[in-house]
Amino acid sequence: MKIAIPANEPNLSARCSDRLGLAPYLIIVDTPSGHWEAFANPDRMHAGSGMTMVAQIIANHCQVLILQWCSPIAEKYLSNAGVQIITGLGGRTVAEAIAEFQHQHARDSMERPHESRKRFAADKRTIIPALGKTFRQIYAMLPVMLGVVLLLGLFNVLVPRGVLFSFFSGHGWQDTFRGALVGSFFAGNPVNSYIAGAQMLNNGMGIGVVTAFMCAWVMVGLVQLPAESSALGWRFAVARNAGCFALAMVIGWSIAFWF
Repeated sequence: MKIAIPANEPNLSARCSDRLGLAPYLIIVDTPSGHWEAFANPDRMHAGSGMTMVAQIIANHCQVLILQWCSPIAEKYLSNAGVQIITGLGGRTVAEAIAEFQHQHARDSMERPHESRKRFAADKRTIIPALGKTFRQIYAMLPVMLGVVLLLGLFNVLVPRGVLFSFFSGHGWQDTFRGALVGSFFAGNPVNSYIAGAQMLNNGMGIGVVTAFMCAWVMVGLVQLPAESSALGWRFAVARNAGCFALAMVIGWSIAFWF
């Protein structure tokens, strides 16, 4: 880690300077190796000397700057370059400021695992109530979900497939609408739609009709509308089903046009 400190003299025993632009020297210390270097600030009596020091810090790839006070403009450029700015350490020598920073850095590193354990314990206390709330919502929705499953089973059994196939003429744009409409009622597992779609194709129905039927089967659920509206609200349920119904027809028409 490279630490930059403005100083009054070019050595580690020098006092830290209060401001970056007015400091006669900038000392950069490489803490792992202990190597340090002092850079003079010849422009410290002129305007813009602070930015000269900022450029020196960035050019030497320093990670930390220690000083008493830093101007907002210098802080902006240094922060954008990834330099951590430590203020309020005036009245110390360069060596004392570095030693205090290293001590504080080591203490923070030791405290971080303890803080992580505390956050994990707090998260555990919030997980249990969240799980309880989730199970209560599922329990409240269970009667509606069971009713939807029973209604789908009754509809599939009581309505013969021959009646459904007689509903189509096998041609025309209107059959695409009818295919999407029938698929909207027969909402279910996508795998089942493959079987029904194959039977429809074998009975001479157009590819657009079958496509609209399969898309509506998967995306639209008119029979499931009460359950969906109970969980998500009527406005959302109606808007979603209407949009998916229109999309199923568009996909069906597109497939019929291309094939």
